[in-house]
Amino acid sequence: MDDYVNFEDKKKLAGVKGYDDTEQRLAFIKMVGTDGCPILRKFLTNYFDMKEDKSYIIKVDPLGEKKVDLGIKCKETNEIVGLVEVDYFKQWNPTWPSNYTTCNRLARKEIYYKMYPEYPYVNITFNVSGTDGIMTTKETEQKYRIKEWYVPEVGKWEKGRRVRLEDAIKVGEWASNVGVLV
Repeated sequence: MDDYVNFEDKKKLAGVKGYDDTEQRLAFIKMVGTDGCPILRKFLTNYFDMKEDKSYIIKVDPLGEKKVDLGIKCKETNEIVGLVEVDYFKQWNPTWPSNYTTCNRLARKEIYYKMYPEYPYVNITFNVSGTDGIMTTKETEQKYRIKEWYVPEVGKWEKGRRVRLEDAIKVGEWASNVGVLV
């Protein structure tokens, strides 16, 4: 087990910001706002089955601390309609690195949707400035086999799913077509 990324390695990989997802949570809130990304709003409205005659709020840590980052709740029913995990890719600054053809979805984060299969789930990785994101759903992620890849920054291995960029959804300023990355 020493060959796999551990807690100390994760702290190194997380960079200066560490595990503090506050900036990415705020980026999501801004992006789903009225002046934000219409592609993201439309997708979440459909995927989370949000009704026009209801009001919704974003709830931080909807399932408790150290679980999924955000949830969308219906104000009228107080029910969660969807879960949102956010993070950032420190090498995506300011543009997506041209040598990356996949976005990684870590196996250890699958517990967020496997423990609560009744909820729709999206995972959004933001660029460093929080203006662009790449999003996947649990259904998209599950189409891929779990693989291992070497993480040279810490000299260890990681497990997860490597989702092809064309199967992910661009959101934010760089988004022009759903599901298409350039």
